[in-house]
Amino acid sequence: RKEQLRTPKSDTHYKRPLSDPSLESLAKKMHEKLNQPYQHGEQEITNKGMRLVDARRLIDTFGLKSVYSAYKQTLWSRDKGKLYNPVGFMIMQARAEWRKRHPDVRSDFVPVWMLPERRKSRAARQGK
Repeated sequence: RKEQLRTPKSDTHYKRPLSDPSLESLAKKMHEKLNQPYQHGEQEITNKGMRLVDARRLIDTFGLKSVYSAYKQTLWSRDKGKLYNPVGFMIMQARAEWRKRHPDVRSDFVPVWMLPERRKSRAARQGK
């Protein structure tokens, strides 16, 4: 069975809670934990968080098991002070975990983390 690449859904779609309560619970945990300040060496980092919409999109794209595994690895590495950008690491790790769980899927059918194109501002659309 071939898996088809999907076009990314808009942020509006992910403003609603996910249908499965366990998926929604993980999305909320990720949003809360990854928005907390953390130490990177001597520096305290506060600005590298994840929106709830993006947490839901990540779970929808790669699935519960892959994202949960990546989430645990990300928290461990972040707490050890090894990560500067935990959200970026988690996205990369979720894709790697998905590939480990689906070794027989051709690379052109692997889900890709894509954000929908942002809508232009009204001024830009009107040529101002």
